[in-house]
Amino acid sequence: FYFALDRPQPVSLAIYDHNGRRVTTIVDATLAAVPHSFIWSGRDEAGRERPTGVYFYRLVAGDEESVSRLIRIR
Repeated sequence: FYFALDRPQPVSLAIYDHNGRRVTTIVDATLAAVPHSFIWSGRDEAGRERPTGVYFYRLVAGDEESVSRLIRIR
C-alpha cells in the first residue's frame, strides 16, 4: 500500500475479509507528511497465515476514507 500525506494526521489502515470482519490492522498512528509504504504479510493479528481469497483494505487518513478490494494469492 502506498500513499502520501500532505500534512501530519491520524491514519488507520486495516484488512478485512469478505464478511467484513477485520483480519489485521497494519497501521493506526499519526503519520508525518511524507510518502508511506506498507506491506501486508498475509497474516492475521494472531500471526496465522490467511488463505487465498478476496480481501478489502480500508485506509482512513484524517477526514478521508478509501476502501478497495485486493486478492491474496499464495
